[in-house]
Amino acid sequence: MKKTKLLSFFFALLMFFSLGATFIKPAQAASQKQVAEGSVLKKIKKSGELVVGTSADYPPLEFTASENGKTKYVGVDIELASPNYHFNFNSNNEIWSNNLEHIYEESKRSQWNATTDISWNKIPAFSKEMEFAIAQIMTYLAENEFSALYIPSKFLSQISPYFTSIPMLLSSIIGDESRHIEAFIKRANTTGLGVQYSTLTTQQSLYSLWKEEDYFKSSFLLHVMGEGTFIDLLRFIEESFISLDDKESAYLLSLARRDETRHVAYGMSNIKHTISQNPSVISKLKEVVFNRKNYLDNQSSESSLLLESLAIIRGGNSDSSSISRGFEEVLELKKKMEKNRTKRLI
Repeated sequence: MKKTKLLSFFFALLMFFSLGATFIKPAQAASQKQVAEGSVLKKIKKSGELVVGTSADYPPLEFTASENGKTKYVGVDIELASPNYHFNFNSNNEIWSNNLEHIYEESKRSQWNATTDISWNKIPAFSKEMEFAIAQIMTYLAENEFSALYIPSKFLSQISPYFTSIPMLLSSIIGDESRHIEAFIKRANTTGLGVQYSTLTTQQSLYSLWKEEDYFKSSFLLHVMGEGTFIDLLRFIEESFISLDDKESAYLLSLARRDETRHVAYGMSNIKHTISQNPSVISKLKEVVFNRKNYLDNQSSESSLLLESLAIIRGGNSDSSSISRGFEEVLELKKKMEKNRTKRLI
């Protein structure tokens, strides 16, 4: 019996040193000097107890996170022999962001209701040409938001639940996009025309984003390049509605723009975090930027329906001089989008 206990003891001791285990509290971890002098072994013999822990650098099981400037230990211990869900993301290197909790809290504070927070009955009526332009623009916005909803949705179930903050934040982003789709379709319906044309050019562009299977590349394309540019477009449309004295529609665009700003903030921080953990991923960014540019360059043309519709609401009327003036401002918008895209890349 004593022999069995002795063997068990030395087996446990062997595991202790081979695993490089530490005591649960970092402050109590044994130094190499203590191990060499045999003081750790004496302490184990005296207490009759071997305490084994793991280093807090193995996410998602246990890792450190910063909250209010302080380091805290997060994660869970999983019972052995539990089923393996085969989550594709069991490391936080490609999905994490240092501003997760701030963005999520801001998301909760900024919730709005597309039915009750917009006074739909106060939206003025316009000429049939202007109403068509608005309906077409809202169709385009809704299409983009469906893409922004589906892309994070397809990654959501691939992320280990032990990275709790990530699924919660992505869920809030999905909720934002759903609300935007509802609001843009409501605005299209207010014209009396409803949603209009889904163009081949728009669908091809959105599909190129949707088919990306790499989370890092997808996050960059959607949150940084796509939604970053989308913010400029929303502001342009918001200003156009202000010029048309349509305050409710302008307010709707400002609410959507505020949400999109949070999404871009996550994307920018996510990219910076990923690069800090693995600088070699910069090559992925170069690849995806050039591939995206080549893809768009090979497209036959831009959506003329969208450009004409933007020119009409910006010009304030459907006569030739107003449309011409509106086109000039649309061209300036495109230059601004390109400039801001470059700034985000730098």
